[in-house]
Amino acid sequence: MKILLVDAGNTRVKTASLHDGKPMLRDVFLTSSFNEKKLLKILKSCDSCFICSVVPDVTRMLKKVCAAQKIKARFLKYTDMEGIKIKYKNPSKIGPDRIATLIGVMQFADPP
Repeated sequence: MKILLVDAGNTRVKTASLHDGKPMLRDVFLTSSFNEKKLLKILKSCDSCFICSVVPDVTRMLKKVCAAQKIKARFLKYTDMEGIKIKYKNPSKIGPDRIATLIGVMQFADPP
């Protein structure tokens, strides 16, 4: 199974692919130059895609291209934070980059 990991930030889009759980390729693009052609090139032969994006235009492009290629795409969101009480009035406004950081920290320490 080949999985593409995508971290789309305001300055850069970072990608990494895993093949049977082993890291294979990594790429970094300027967000301003990341386009469908580049995405299609790195998506080829992927089975699924896990995405953390804070850039609405990139998020829309990823959804569109993954759907067209019939690639399962999972976008990180606040509901992925199991075991964490969220006290925000509107938790859907929590950025996926913050969620990714929290999930990563939880691999090393239990929540308070």
